[in-house]
Amino acid sequence: MSTTPASAPTTVPEMRAWLHDWVATTTGLDAAEITDDRLMEEFGLSSRDVVVLSGDLERLTGISLDATVAYEHNTIAALASYVINQAGAATTGARQFTVAAGAGALDPEDRQVAVVGMAARYPG
Repeated sequence: MSTTPASAPTTVPEMRAWLHDWVATTTGLDAAEITDDRLMEEFGLSSRDVVVLSGDLERLTGISLDATVAYEHNTIAALASYVINQAGAATTGARQFTVAAGAGALDPEDRQVAVVGMAARYPG
């Protein structure tokens, strides 16, 4: 479900309001049930919904986000702050990287793959 306003939120409170509306529209929850500090998973969002949210945020802000951004910043308050700060960094030309546990920079040009181990079974 894509809910994109005419203009992108530029402040954390505006982004929180946009996220409240997005969650309410996607889940059908009453607006009173959606709070800034409640875990997003408690709203009943599926993993598909989280990927759609990431895509909607990318289109809305024009910045590249991981599909798992709502898991990494799992409240509306945390996600709004992160997205607005990333958008601000993008407009000032600062280069930001999201680093997952055990991973290096997630920029596609910087990704390298190493085969750490292999196993095989042969008959006899």
